[in-house]
Amino acid sequence: MVRPHVLAEDEQNAMPLAFKAGIAELAEELGLRYFDLDEELAASPHPARAAEPITLVDQFRTGAFDHHVADTVVARRVHYEGLHKAFDLL
Repeated sequence: MVRPHVLAEDEQNAMPLAFKAGIAELAEELGLRYFDLDEELAASPHPARAAEPITLVDQFRTGAFDHHVADTVVARRVHYEGLHKAFDLL
């Protein structure tokens, strides 16, 4: 009964990955800085380097059935480090 209403994990992941790819492309066109955390939070290699779909490491998964990252100290640290790198602060 759930299947018609909830996409499989790879299908759920495909939507935000496609969205972020579009944002990255637009940022580049506009000369803006952009970063994402997929590679740092992934249990599998980044999609550009692997045929299999990207998945989150279990420690970054939420208890909810969605695509969000769990709000943990490690996830925040990865986010802050990515932000600092994107703006040449590290």
